[in-house]
Amino acid sequence: MSAARPEVVMARRGLRWGHALGVVTLAAGTIGLNAGCGIAAATSGPTLPGSAPSGIDGSRAGAGTPGAGGGRRALVDPVDLERLRGGPARPTRGVAYPFDLLTHCGIEHARFGGRTWRSERPLRQPRPLPDADGLTRHTGYTAGTMTVNDRDSATFVIDVRRADPFGSAEVVFYATRQTPPLCH
Repeated sequence: MSAARPEVVMARRGLRWGHALGVVTLAAGTIGLNAGCGIAAATSGPTLPGSAPSGIDGSRAGAGTPGAGGGRRALVDPVDLERLRGGPARPTRGVAYPFDLLTHCGIEHARFGGRTWRSERPLRQPRPLPDADGLTRHTGYTAGTMTVNDRDSATFVIDVRRADPFGSAEVVFYATRQTPPLCH
């Protein structure tokens, strides 16, 4: 396999194919062509530059950032497949960390802070929204923030500027020892 990442880009026509992860971008709609995933969860990795707990405007995107309806609001950069945000190995309670949740199989499990988490109830994948260029990019991940609430619960907040959650933008997770299943 070549070290280069082949891409065919037809930006104004709205089509972009990213070979490495099977990503398809359309201006009018979204199609995901993922070959499958190991688990239906976000990967936890080292804290990367730019993954400090702050919003895109440099403001603190902490657990108390008010949003519409009095809920939490996530303000993060879009998903970058070259630099997925997995959060720190030891997150501080009450701090909202930029986080890219693997959602192409829906929202049920997450890997964050060295632990596996399971959502209160399985949810379908949020629908990606068009960016400033009018393009809808389907990466299989959803941008937002993850906050550890207490020892056994955490909340993922979807950045609603980037995805339509089909309901509440907040997803509550509980720590689990369960091994996440493979995608269906």
